[in-house]
Amino acid sequence: MSDGYRVYQYKKGGWKKFPNQTKKALRLTIAPSGIPWIVTWDYKVFRFSYYKWSDMGLDGAKEVTAGPGNEVYALSKNSKIYKFMGENRWNLVDEKEGVQAISIGGNGRIYIRDDKNHTYMSDTLIYTTEYLTEEQMARKKAQCKAELKLTDTME
Repeated sequence: MSDGYRVYQYKKGGWKKFPNQTKKALRLTIAPSGIPWIVTWDYKVFRFSYYKWSDMGLDGAKEVTAGPGNEVYALSKNSKIYKFMGENRWNLVDEKEGVQAISIGGNGRIYIRDDKNHTYMSDTLIYTTEYLTEEQMARKKAQCKAELKLTDTME
């Protein structure tokens, strides 16, 4: 594409540029609802909604992924995994050294790839609809530690 790093949508037999995109997209995911999310070159997460791109309040992201139930997760440059809780709030749900990529499968499980090219899959997820501070989330993670297991998919 001549103007690079733009988000396009195929409509009525042709590619149409999403309007009002002022930030270059480094990464892109599309939620099941059809809403695009991007990580920009300055490592911020944006979502397209109501004909504009909105900063979703997470700095330092390098990947974003969306899955069933329109749940959105992001991976930070320092290997932390965050879940979008709405209204520009993100909960830290896990961190694993060396994580390079994240994706959500159709089954709702999170898949990650590390710097040794190993792929891991979550057995279960920590689901919560409430906003938690990082300290509260750390306590919840400790309580759920047995539930959240990352399994090497090559085993």
